[in-house]
Amino acid sequence: MEEKEVIPFSYRICTFSSSFNIENVVSNLKNSKECKISIQILNPALIVSKRHLAVAIHHTLKSFKVKRNVARDNSTEFLIRISGRRQISKALDLYGITHDSTNVLVLVFGGTEKENNESLSDFIQTMGLEELEKEKQKLPISSLEILTEFYDCSKNPDNLEKKALELMATIDVQ
Repeated sequence: MEEKEVIPFSYRICTFSSSFNIENVVSNLKNSKECKISIQILNPALIVSKRHLAVAIHHTLKSFKVKRNVARDNSTEFLIRISGRRQISKALDLYGITHDSTNVLVLVFGGTEKENNESLSDFIQTMGLEELEKEKQKLPISSLEILTEFYDCSKNPDNLEKKALELMATIDVQ
């Protein structure tokens, strides 16, 4: 990814409130696919950094530009890219939210920084999510031990982000 190219995106890590309804989220996400702004809600456990998100967004948008996308929409393509899995069901197994999820990451991209932030705030409020405190918004949220084991770099944890980005890049060579 070129350093000059900055794709604006916004994200927040949230928990569920008593008014949260997963079916309502799915319906709302389907409706959001009709506009230029993409909204994704996912399990943040395997996300290693903000750069991990940025590179996945870059690959998502680039895949449509060069017509190498796997999915029909940005949100699903993003899920495939961040997971490094071409099968949507496997990507959902890793990054999808369930009734057992405790934290979720809401990601918005496709608009200006201001548009993304407004859409993010609106979505969080509409869906009945509660943002974690500012100090808990930092990625990664999982322990280094869990992440290095998943990305197979426990012998060299300094390569964690590199391994995550390499896994994403494999989508284009499969």
